[in-house]
Amino acid sequence: MDKKDIIKEVTNIIKRHLPEGNYKILLFGSQARGDDYPESDIDIGILGDSKISFEMFSRILHEKDGILTLRKIDIIDLNSVGESFKKEVLSYARRI
Repeated sequence: MDKKDIIKEVTNIIKRHLPEGNYKILLFGSQARGDDYPESDIDIGILGDSKISFEMFSRILHEKDGILTLRKIDIIDLNSVGESFKKEVLSYARRI
C-alpha cells in the first residue's frame, strides 16, 4: 500500500467514527512539509469543536492498527495537545 492509499484509508476510518462536518482531518509533519523520506511516518491531526471522547478515539486507533503497512501512523486530537504545538501544526498542515 503506498502513502496516498494509507492516508486515504486513515481518513476513511476517521470519517466512519466522527460526526460529519464537525471535524477537519489534517496531514502534518514531514509528509505535509514535503521533506519526508520513503520510510517517514504519517502524521494525521483531527481538529474539531471539542475534544474527541476516549472511547471514540480508541476505536479510531484500534481500526487504524489494522492497516497493513510498515509505516508508522500517528493520529492526534489537536484539542488534546498544548497550544504552542497546535499552533505550529496549524501553520503548515494540509487538510485532507
